[in-house]
Amino acid sequence: MILATMGLHASSAIAELSDADKIQKRGELDSYFSSALPRTEPLAPVKSAQKLRYTASGATRYGYDDNVDLDQASDGDSYYQERVGGTVEYDPNAQLFGRPTTIGVLADYDYLGYFDRDDMNRQSGIVAPFLRLKPGGRMVLDAGYEFRVRDYESQDDLSYLSHAAKLRLSHQLMTGLRHKAEFRYERAYYSDRKQLQPGGIYSPDEDRQDGRYTTAYGFRYHSGGLTLRLEGSWLWNDSNDQYFDYNDYNDFGLDGSVSIRTADRWILTGFGGWHQRSYDDRIRVLVSTETQEDDWYYAGGRIFFALNTWSGVDITATYSKNDSNDPAHDYDALNISSGYHLYF
Repeated sequence: MILATMGLHASSAIAELSDADKIQKRGELDSYFSSALPRTEPLAPVKSAQKLRYTASGATRYGYDDNVDLDQASDGDSYYQERVGGTVEYDPNAQLFGRPTTIGVLADYDYLGYFDRDDMNRQSGIVAPFLRLKPGGRMVLDAGYEFRVRDYESQDDLSYLSHAAKLRLSHQLMTGLRHKAEFRYERAYYSDRKQLQPGGIYSPDEDRQDGRYTTAYGFRYHSGGLTLRLEGSWLWNDSNDQYFDYNDYNDFGLDGSVSIRTADRWILTGFGGWHQRSYDDRIRVLVSTETQEDDWYYAGGRIFFALNTWSGVDITATYSKNDSNDPAHDYDALNISSGYHLYF
């Protein structure tokens, strides 16, 4: 975050967030909490050709965000979003550790554009090869690598690329009930953002890099038209920014959802969660010794209607609120959108 704009002199005033601060805050929450908000539309149907299986889908979404900056000003704007992605899986005539294996790759591209806020426009892409083993006892082990690029059109210092290693073990306890444990390590490299040195000055040589450790454990229950999900997670972000360890934090969260298929074409979903983020040494006020802590709550719902076997539409509303011991980071936001989904 651009600390020079905050003023590094001793002052009891609450630090104002710069435009770059706001954009980065939005990017952080979008990146992390997008995984917490369930994709409640049906999954793309699996197609097969001998030992090869594949899926492909796309979506177009229009919506209104009443607090683009995630701050007290509540500056709203309409936006549109385009997404396309898919997976390919293959079962080779080979075994690993005496167990059948599946190899595959997942790819996804996403573009988000605001109509009046070009500074918020961004695009991201993911390519993630993986290996799947079935150790036995109704267990499935997935190990994979992920390459991600996130690019902001007018904020180069917030653009980055990252490499990640992922490991997930899932186990079916009984019919319809499955639980899973997951670990992920990601290393993010910022392309035009320098490291913050202890004095609050940017390094002339070193770029910012963040290491992100994530662990999660959750349950999924499915019976008939009912699906329940509940997951707890912990995220540790370890940045090389040295000024007050400004971007080092721990995030603990609980996320859940319930979906009901009321008929062949309708799916009703409610979801919500809570996350607490504690910064290691980011002081709440410039002369204070108290570090920043945020509690983030969200709740929402989605109505999905299948037009046919290869397309559908949805209406989604999400309300979120951040309670922070730093008033500059208090906000609430309402997002309402509608999307068209295509499976091909």
